[in-house]
Amino acid sequence: MAKVFISYRNNDDPSAAVMLAQSIDQRLGEAASFLDSKSIPLGADFRPTLWGQLARCVAMVVVIGPRWLVPDADGERRVDRTDDFVRQEIEFALQIGLPIIPVLVGGATKPSDGVLPESLAALEHRQYLTLRHRSADRDLRCLLDRLEELVVASSGPGAGAKQSDKPPAAGGITFNGRVRVGGDIVNGSKYVTRDE
Repeated sequence: MAKVFISYRNNDDPSAAVMLAQSIDQRLGEAASFLDSKSIPLGADFRPTLWGQLARCVAMVVVIGPRWLVPDADGERRVDRTDDFVRQEIEFALQIGLPIIPVLVGGATKPSDGVLPESLAALEHRQYLTLRHRSADRDLRCLLDRLEELVVASSGPGAGAKQSDKPPAAGGITFNGRVRVGGDIVNGSKYVTRDE
């Protein structure tokens, strides 16, 4: 089962995401990483798999390259669109309290305060890692050490508290010993409100 969810943009630096997935799998075990292109079968509806896997992971790595915030052909940044899957992935991870590690690649810099939509503002304050070509071994080792700590901690006493396997709800998620999910969800899809 995947333990680390990798979020990335196809038009940014997807090769870095693939390299990270391979390194995570090598260090933490086969299929320890969730990367959409390798983890979802061809022809499958990716939405339930995406949200279910994200809810079951113990950490998220957000790959941020130099084009992560660049406007598209319409002049709008994808991250500003509520239907952007990268944005939705991060929003969901923030809502369920998942540790999120931004990994800067290709010379990208950390997003400045106020640059991201309000729903992603917490990402601006996450401790990040810069993956540099001249110190890639050391940088990668640092990331893998931290991810291994999170995976080991998730399998210790008190582990296994299950969170929702549904995408972020309009009403949000409330924590009171159980997770409650409800409301309109992603791209007009509706999910039945339930307690877990």
